[in-house]
Amino acid sequence: MVFEAPLDARKKYVFGSHPHGVIGYASQLIAGCTGMGIEAHFPGLVVRGVTMPATFCIPLFRDYALAMGCLSCDRSSIRRILGDRHHRLHQSLLVVVGGAEESMLAHDGSADLVLLKRRGFVREAIHAGCDLVPVYNFNENAIYRLVPNPPGSLVRRFELAVKSVCGFTVLLFHGRNPFFTPYRTKLVSVVGTPIPVPRDYNPSEELVDHYHRIYVDELTRLYRKYKPKYAPAGPDIRFVA
Repeated sequence: MVFEAPLDARKKYVFGSHPHGVIGYASQLIAGCTGMGIEAHFPGLVVRGVTMPATFCIPLFRDYALAMGCLSCDRSSIRRILGDRHHRLHQSLLVVVGGAEESMLAHDGSADLVLLKRRGFVREAIHAGCDLVPVYNFNENAIYRLVPNPPGSLVRRFELAVKSVCGFTVLLFHGRNPFFTPYRTKLVSVVGTPIPVPRDYNPSEELVDHYHRIYVDELTRLYRKYKPKYAPAGPDIRFVA
């Protein structure tokens, strides 16, 4: 992990993690492993990942998510954690912003993100008065290999059909062997400089759009600054939705 700026364990943050990748491996390490994630570098700063509510309805997946300290991404859960009555806990959130839609774009050698239409995490940060922090996980998309799924293909239609019914999708991918061993790659998570936001219990769309634009610009700057060192052969960042 690389940090552009120190984090204050007395504050709360909303971290945006990019890209989703096939299984969100880096995001799980950041928010679910106290020995490897942000908490190891800044003791006292508790970071909880959020995932779709359907995860807690699936046997085994539910237990795994709970063991990792995850909570549902619904508004009530987020506000309960970031709200005043939990102030002493100083729990921060990590959101894999691109979600299932972005996971279908997780091809090795790509840096395609779904972000331009995702504003909910910015709105909740403003509602709670929490700093926004962009995180880019270099080489996340190189951990596994997706089966080719161009728009209109049978594979993509299958993925979209599952997503429309379940809210998540089932990806066709492979690892180094039949046991889905990940490909060897150097995974580097760069945590950007916190973006201060004002507290507003009823933020206007103009205010949300303003800080969303700042966030997109900061994420772009973060990627372009560290790409020559951690992914020199990779493409430029691209926002596809």
